[in-house]
Amino acid sequence: MSSNLRWSRVVGIIVLVALVLAACGPTPAAPTEAPPTKEAAPPTEAPPTEVPPEEKVTITWATIAGFYTDWAEEVAKEFEAKTGYDVDIIDIDFSQLYEKQVIEMVGGTGAYDLVTYDVGWKAEFANSGYLIPLDDYIAASDPNEIQFDDLDPALVEATSRWKGNVWGLAYYTFTMGYFYRCDLFEDPGEMAAFEAKYGYPLDVPQTYEQLADIAEFFRREPGETLKGETVAEDFYGIGLMAGRFPHVQDEFMSIAWTKGEKLIKDDGTPGTTEPGFLEAAHLYVDELLPYAPPGALTSAYDEVVGQMRQGLIAQTAAFYLDQWPNMVKTEDEVPGAEICAATSPGAHTWVGALGIGLSADSKHPDEAWEFLRWITGPEAQRKFAEGGGSTIRRSILEDEEFLEGRRLAAGHFPPLVEVLDHAAECNFYPNYYYVPQGGKIYDEETTWFSSAASGEYSVEEAMQKLAEAITQHCGGPCEIPNDHLGADYSPVPCPYTFDKSVQMRKEAAAPPEEAPPAEEVTVTWATIAGFYTDWAKAVAEQYEEETGVNVDIVEIDFSQMYEKQVIEMVGDTGAYDIVCYDVGWKAEWANSGYILALDDYIAASDPEEIQFDDLHPALIETATRWKGKVWGLPYYTFTMGYFYRCDLFEDPGEMAAFEAKYGYPLGYPQTYEQLADIAEFFRREPGDTLKGETIDEDFYGIGLMAGRFPHVQDEFMAIEWTHGNQLILDDGTPGTTEPGFLEWANFYVDELLPYAPPGALTSAYDEVVGQMRQGLIAQTATFYLDQWPNMVKTEDEVPGSEICAGPAPGAHTWVGALTMAINADSKHPDEAWDFLKWMAGPEAQRKFAEGGGSTCRISILTDEEFLEGRRLAAGHFPPLMEVLDHAAECNFYPNYYYVPQGGKIYDEETTWFSSATSGEYSVEEAMQKLADAITQHCGGPCEVPNDNLGADYHPSPCPYTYDPSIQMRK
Repeated sequence: MSSNLRWSRVVGIIVLVALVLAACGPTPAAPTEAPPTKEAAPPTEAPPTEVPPEEKVTITWATIAGFYTDWAEEVAKEFEAKTGYDVDIIDIDFSQLYEKQVIEMVGGTGAYDLVTYDVGWKAEFANSGYLIPLDDYIAASDPNEIQFDDLDPALVEATSRWKGNVWGLAYYTFTMGYFYRCDLFEDPGEMAAFEAKYGYPLDVPQTYEQLADIAEFFRREPGETLKGETVAEDFYGIGLMAGRFPHVQDEFMSIAWTKGEKLIKDDGTPGTTEPGFLEAAHLYVDELLPYAPPGALTSAYDEVVGQMRQGLIAQTAAFYLDQWPNMVKTEDEVPGAEICAATSPGAHTWVGALGIGLSADSKHPDEAWEFLRWITGPEAQRKFAEGGGSTIRRSILEDEEFLEGRRLAAGHFPPLVEVLDHAAECNFYPNYYYVPQGGKIYDEETTWFSSAASGEYSVEEAMQKLAEAITQHCGGPCEIPNDHLGADYSPVPCPYTFDKSVQMRKEAAAPPEEAPPAEEVTVTWATIAGFYTDWAKAVAEQYEEETGVNVDIVEIDFSQMYEKQVIEMVGDTGAYDIVCYDVGWKAEWANSGYILALDDYIAASDPEEIQFDDLHPALIETATRWKGKVWGLPYYTFTMGYFYRCDLFEDPGEMAAFEAKYGYPLGYPQTYEQLADIAEFFRREPGDTLKGETIDEDFYGIGLMAGRFPHVQDEFMAIEWTHGNQLILDDGTPGTTEPGFLEWANFYVDELLPYAPPGALTSAYDEVVGQMRQGLIAQTATFYLDQWPNMVKTEDEVPGSEICAGPAPGAHTWVGALTMAINADSKHPDEAWDFLKWMAGPEAQRKFAEGGGSTCRISILTDEEFLEGRRLAAGHFPPLMEVLDHAAECNFYPNYYYVPQGGKIYDEETTWFSSATSGEYSVEEAMQKLADAITQHCGGPCEVPNDNLGADYHPSPCPYTYDPSIQMRK
């Protein structure tokens, strides 16, 4: 998707909301400022009979999901115990962190007290008024407590300072360096062969040309030797993060900066089309990428770590030094391996840290400052560093006593200090760090650097488009307010040579004095991050107590679940005993041998314990069956339906106006044409009325998940399936260019999208839920019924509202579940089965449903006694059963569910459906590209092995009319 187009729409809502909030928007609070007093109640209101208890302060912090947040949660508990405050840490995948935070800050929602920003976002967040400057807070703090001067000066400059103020404090640094297999680099045979070929010794590369030589040298094919041994599989010279993620630009820019090139020149104009910049980009594409694994084009940092730990690569390019604790595990997983860390060639690379800023619309700014100061302070940072975190404090980074014996946690500290010192001594802070449009430009870099890497555009074309995007975002030459660096400042790289003597090397392991005790069994389960996993943790604790088996739940953001799991399964790492798949991945994973068939396990299980027939038959067919076998068990269903504001739909004035305009009654839409009419009808502008009251802000007729996330296709395909169209035709060819398919794809773009909020082009399901709960939309399109417990909170947040759920129009929608399967290379398959059976079993599923989870069990979905009084948790169960029953009765299981290339095709759907919504391509162009991609992945017509459905099976929709009387009303 073109981020130019995406941001043109996002900017629209930002400007609009900014104008509305200009007079009453939040202003930065000084440390001593008291919160505003609540207005007195009207005279007619009866006084309360007793004073309500004082509300406990909860500090909400939005931050990046992963290891660092796990650490922060532990430290936060200590802070909570000391202060009495609660700390609510909101984990967000980094790929969505910028947009999710900006949406809340633009709206002035106060959702987050503390926000997390990358270096490139600092100037934008500060300039836009999203953050409160911290100078007064710092000045008022005890110097011995905050120890501001102990923060590394390069990180303070890059992460905190803008226009003379401090806008946040760094809490961990992802400053880049370089990783390599020093056992390979120091092998006598490899060293001799390298020098014979290239004319200089094999060693840590001091230039990117040397890096490229090493990448070429270590590329080995099956049958060749490595360290004197014949390799059975391909081995690659370098791992690269060349996917469309916010990392590819860090690799590109490290090369460009080292060569003296700039993303933004001193006059504010783009530098991406300069000859030297193009040369640097070509070095990446032409001299590094050919020697990386084929998966480089879909890789981010986790994938490169995985490649190293699987013994697939010899080195990285510029890479995040904070990943050392993960990289060094290679030594346990690849026999004879040793990992070394160094500076990247020339050491002029991405220097910075994730910073924590105080949100301008924080509800508790003073308390938030206390936590910010704590999490970045000496005590918390030492705990962080002890666990492998890349601290920002010099007193820890250089503490020889601390480093002693801590190679596995802190082996990257010496080269990290080298990089930071070199940046500070050279005063090397690129112009980009100070540009107020930095966040948007960073997003553009992702798009155009990855486009150059993939070959979608030539290097010259992509860099021209990046230059145009930079100019567009800045409205001409960019402003670069870095005057404090000196009037004649220009970031020019300084000479640098890395000295390997600073490295912390691996020590030879002493033989064990006695046999280790028997290892406890730990079942590792990779699954989707979020509410459902929170529930699973509690249930897993019960399982652990009952069985003595440990369960390690690895949470992965859904946008990365497919790739992260496949990398481990392809590499046979055994990292996960249990994996989770979406419906579209089932056939591919079964066909590829990634997962075990469960039929023998099921047959050997007690029928009363597993109650297999209680799992809904529609979910069994879509989520578990392929080629006559069962490949997993569903543990929650995200089957889609529809949400709407029934208080609006049942308002007499709105009902009369709708019928007068459209000629039929306003009510639950039975067709998508009716859905579009309702979307158009409820679009209101400031000054219009809604339910008889004048509104001050825009109100939208529908919420859509039109962003480049794995959800846009679910909205599109529900419309297509309902009208008899298929992604893959019965003969295995793509159906996306058929006239009927194009008609309804255009319907989505032309008849629904105009009535959605401008943020639709960056929205996934969380954003649509947020729009409903902010009182911005009247309805969804096809939407995940499992989100009912979140949607229904609208009733607490929007006065007078009521949320209703139903099937999507026609009820032919995405029917499926996240399904647990046993990894074929599981180290504990039998124990994994026991846990899988438990999680999908009646007892655990009932606990899940009690907490609002969308269970897969008929006995719970239809239990009237269970449903009684549980509207807030289970109000979506009746329409969910309608959708599931309709699919089973109609035998409606689209061909796509059975195609072995399903996971890759699903990814293509994300790309091309979102390209159609954004206008990057016309609907016809995007659907042709999707058809081409499907054919390419399948190598011609796709195989559709759905013989279990009958030789004459054809997925045709059946008539359906929904009866809203089954709803659980407020």
